Parts: sequence; structure tokens; C-alpha cells
Amino acid sequence: MHLHRRLARRLLTLVATLLLTLAPAISDGAASAQAAGAVPAFDHVFTILMENHSYNEIVGNSQAPYINSLVSKYGIASNYFAVGHPSLPNYLELTGGSNFGITTDCNPSQCTVNQPNIAADRITPAGKTWKAYEESMPAPCTLSDSGEYAVRHNPFVYYTDIQTTSQCNNDVPYTQLATDLGSTATTPNYAFITPNLIDDMHDGTITQGDTWLSQNVPTILNSPAFTSQNSVLNIVWDEDDGTQNNQVASIVISKSTTAGYHSTNPYNHFSWLATIESAWGLAPLTSNDGGATTMSDFFAPQVGQTLPGAPTNVTATAGARKATVTWTAPADNGGCSITQYQVAGSPGGSATVSGTQTSATVTGLTPGTSYTFTVSATNCVGTGPASSPSNPVVPTKH
Repeated sequence: MHLHRRLARRLLTLVATLLLTLAPAISDGAASAQAAGAVPAFDHVFTILMENHSYNEIVGNSQAPYINSLVSKYGIASNYFAVGHPSLPNYLELTGGSNFGITTDCNPSQCTVNQPNIAADRITPAGKTWKAYEESMPAPCTLSDSGEYAVRHNPFVYYTDIQTTSQCNNDVPYTQLATDLGSTATTPNYAFITPNLIDDMHDGTITQGDTWLSQNVPTILNSPAFTSQNSVLNIVWDEDDGTQNNQVASIVISKSTTAGYHSTNPYNHFSWLATIESAWGLAPLTSNDGGATTMSDFFAPQVGQTLPGAPTNVTATAGARKATVTWTAPADNGGCSITQYQVAGSPGGSATVSGTQTSATVTGLTPGTSYTFTVSATNCVGTGPASSPSNPVVPTKH
């Protein structure tokens, strides 16, 4: 009996000592990474591909002041790795979930890929839009190098279901982007942006690439897609220069990204592809992206951010087979901008508008039927509670 008691006391002492030893390590690990959130259902996803520099060559480099200002203002994946070398396999992995056995920078005529990709086989069937914007490309879907345009940095023209179909019209010169950013309706849901060989740092310097980003990224961030909707931009390098085991910078910019956040979670190009798929409920393309961890920690709510309150003063006015609904924005936006409003009719009908609007028209209503409407707001955390119902209205036939 005494022996058993002594053994029990020793066991308890050993467990307590072990817990005290582990406690600091557990605490340090938790502090190094933000709790993961859900990936928002972004209205638009932008990706800018830069070239051939390791993480340490970019982050903290005085030759890249604009890039490092973005790191301070938004977030960076400080444990992010490209998948291989050279360029083309990484571009295919970002858009197809595999290099498909391609390990060189071959031309599309030599390395056609007859496999599914994120654009034609996931985004288009889901009812969303996509475009690739290629700087210095002379014409849509150009299949060979031209001046500072490198076809190996344009992965979409390698896929047969893009190269040989009308989908090729979505692979356009970069000059089209400024026009498309003019409204949310003309901005594609998925935008893949490739600077030319000088501006992406491949042939140009880090300073030249930083200058290009400083002149072009604000156009995206100041567009309606960012200011009135919920969008995300990832500026990422395709591969390193062989000096850092392929560790590269990935800068994540969104309204819900905590300023100065450094994620230590292990990520790679498949992680970004999986993040896009998660945002829009798309099926994985391969087991690579299917098994990858999404970069959801960049979208975790900041301390103090909550769901927005309910809109108030919801009023409906009937029209011919439609109703116009107006409301007052919630008194509490939850600590981050409202990105959209959803209008729900009873017994039917709905509409969604941007967070800058306080009215919407619900169409396709049945004449002679009485309708009421509620409105809910969405911010960086999610969708808040619905408002009280509007006054009842009866749409007319004409």
C-alpha cells in the first residue's frame, strides 16, 4: 500500500513538472500565429505574380519601400514556399494544382496541358468571371514570347480548354485592367496579373518592380471592387533565386487582414489555390490543392470586430412586378466596413447590392401578391441579423 502511494506521488510530480516545462512552449506557439478564420466569399480575388527573389531579398529591403509599406499595413506569409523551379511549373501549380510533369519553361506548342484549371473548369462553371492581364502581350492569348512578354509567365494559354476556345478572350493585354476596374460589374471575380519581364523583377531590378507595384496596386485598391465590395489581393513571387530553399514573400491585402500580421503557418502555392476554392465553394483540382491548408488566418476578425447590426427604417414601394426597398445603414458596422446588403422578400424575391448603397430593386414579383422585405448587412466578419420587416406592398401588373 505504501509503495503504491509513493509511486502515485512520484507520477503526479512527474506530470506536473512536464506541464510546467511545456507551458511556455505552448504559449509561444499560440502567440506566433493568429487564430484561423473562415475564408470569406470574396467578390473579387486578385493575384500579382512577381519573379525570382527570395523572402529575405524582399522583406526589409530598403530597395523595396512600397512593398514593405504593404507588409506593415496588411499581412505577409513569412513561412510561404514556391513549389519548384523554374517559372512555368509554379504558374501551373497556382492555376491547375500541379505542374503536370512539366519541369522546364517550354512553349505552349511543346507543353500543352489537357487538364482542368481554376479558370475554365471551376470559376466559369460556377457562374463567375475571370481574366488574365498580361503586361506587354501584343494581343489576347498570344502563344509565344514578344518583347518583354514571356509566354511562360502566362499559364492559361497552356491549357487546351482555354487555348482552343472562346475562353482565350479572357486572356488579355494588361492595358485592359484599368478599364475593367471602372465598375464592379466589369471587374472579373478572378484576376491574374503578370507584369512584364522588367516590372516583375525577372530582368529588372527590385527597385523597378517596387516602383511598378507602387504605380499599379493603388489602382486596384482604390477601385470599386475594393472600396465598395469585399476583395483580396495576393502579391506573391513565383520562386526564389536559389538562395533560400524557395521561400518567397506572399503579401495578403484585404479589409479583414490585421495590419502588420505575420503568419508563421507553413504555406505554398497550393495553399493560395485552395484559399480561392474555399472562398467560392469550388472543388479541388488535384490532391495537392485538395490537401493544402487554406490561408484563412489572414481573414480572422481583429479584436473588437463583430457582426454588423441590423439596418433600420426599411421601407418598400411597389412597382410593376417589382418593389423598391430603402433602408438606413446600421448604427454599428461591427468595426469594419459594410461590404454588401442582402434584401430578402417574403413570400419571395431577393437582391444584393454593395455596401455603399441603401436601396435596391427586387424584380420578378407576382402582381396582386403582398410582400414584405428584410435587409441584412455583411462586413469583414460575416452577415449580421436581419432588419424588422418593411411595410407590406402589392406589386402591380403594369
